[in-house]
Amino acid sequence: MEWRVACVRIPRFPIGAVQRAHRLGKTGAGDVQLLLPMEDTTGGCCSTAESRNDSHWDSTPLVLTDGSPNRPRLRSVSAAAARVGVRAGMTLSEGRALCAGLDVLPWDDIAIHAAMMEATARFVQASPQVWAVAGAPGRRWGGG
Repeated sequence: MEWRVACVRIPRFPIGAVQRAHRLGKTGAGDVQLLLPMEDTTGGCCSTAESRNDSHWDSTPLVLTDGSPNRPRLRSVSAAAARVGVRAGMTLSEGRALCAGLDVLPWDDIAIHAAMMEATARFVQASPQVWAVAGAPGRRWGGG
């Protein structure tokens, strides 16, 4: 029998989890589900808010902040925000200087944890040898 081991890392997983919880009105609550990837229909950073609400989270200029009241720093940025130069570690002001239309949400450990549990359950459904990597949101190890 041949064994395969894989590490799955989804760097923007927390953005999808928090954005989905926010859409469902479940910030700080459990039972969060992620949206499946959809086609990018927004056209980049400065699209209208209406089209952003109907699109996939990674195609909108979305950032998660550390929640600091004085100088919030960006913990995670979507692909759309990264395309215009916004990077994790910047202050929110620096990010807004690059893309004034940033959607900003605070990091939500509860929403991220709930989405990780759902993702893990789906991975275990596919292979019973999957486990979470401690301290690394969105990362899973698995054997086949």
